[in-house]
Amino acid sequence: MHTFLLNWFTRYAFVVGVLRERGVASRGRILEVGSGSFGLGAFIDRTVVGVDGDFDAERHPLLLPVRGHAGQLPFRDGSFEVVVSLDLIEHVPRERRAEVMAEMFRLSSSFLIMGCPVGEVAERCDRAFAAWLKRAGKEVPWWLSEHFERGVPTEHEIVSALRSIPSVGDVEVFPNENAAVHMAAIVADHTPEVLEVLMPSLNEHCDEWLRLCSEASFGECYRQFFVVQRSE
Repeated sequence: MHTFLLNWFTRYAFVVGVLRERGVASRGRILEVGSGSFGLGAFIDRTVVGVDGDFDAERHPLLLPVRGHAGQLPFRDGSFEVVVSLDLIEHVPRERRAEVMAEMFRLSSSFLIMGCPVGEVAERCDRAFAAWLKRAGKEVPWWLSEHFERGVPTEHEIVSALRSIPSVGDVEVFPNENAAVHMAAIVADHTPEVLEVLMPSLNEHCDEWLRLCSEASFGECYRQFFVVQRSE
């Protein structure tokens, strides 16, 4: 049984939907930048190359790990049909974000899917989660500390950087993960008793949970996705 986190489903549901809609979920090479030790492969049941700074000894068997840095990826131009990056760019220093986005796009022969927390709604949720952790006597995780230190990006910041990259065609923007759903998921992920109850269902009914989470992008959203097409 895999140790899923509920918040992963709200991120990956969008990506899985796009890959299936465009007919690339089961074909072509896919790269995930900032995959961690679990990654996209678990949700589409196929191997995916994942780049990260380090990997746990126990990683998902469908992840093909490559140690590397998002600003200098060790592959040739257009090596992958699709490049995916989830909740990574907000951890990059603001002055280097455009460079990292261009580097990820360089490797895609078709399109880039990038998602991250965006703007005031994400900032408000992060502050509320930090307050909950304090009340619960829990430490603030490193990733949340980096949100505060480096600042979550704005939609304008990301779209402007993407449109400045040579060979970029359409840049589509999609809301992802209602703020209240995000808060419920992230609190559940940090409550072991809740995760213990959820885990069998998340493993046994992965596709059903993805479908459920795909309906959770309404109202004020924590995250935005950017689907960046390569021009003809």
